[in-house]
Amino acid sequence: MCSILMWGDVKQRDKTNLLRITVKYLLENRIFGVVGLYFIFSIFLKSFLNLDFCIPCLWKTIFDFNCPGCGLTTALIYLTQLNFTGAFHANRLIFVLLPLALYHIGADFNKFVKETRSVNL
Repeated sequence: MCSILMWGDVKQRDKTNLLRITVKYLLENRIFGVVGLYFIFSIFLKSFLNLDFCIPCLWKTIFDFNCPGCGLTTALIYLTQLNFTGAFHANRLIFVLLPLALYHIGADFNKFVKETRSVNL
């Protein structure tokens, strides 16, 4: 029989161990961690407090026309507000790139956890 493991069912030792591994993962991937945390932080500031700390598109700033990625940040902001039509109109690629990015990050983290646990055994 298959059972779903809930966060509350995880032992305190396992929670601490997972937190330690997550911090180690972020330290080994410092650049992606810092950029990712800044990006997430700026999107939530824009979504919920209407404070704009997002970096402007360098391509549009320099060449004065949109690149294929223009509107991805706006689309992600719309998704945090659960405005799916606004996200679709801002940039359709968000519905392809976001799941792929989340899968890649999850797979990379899972690989890191397995490697870390095999080294510690």
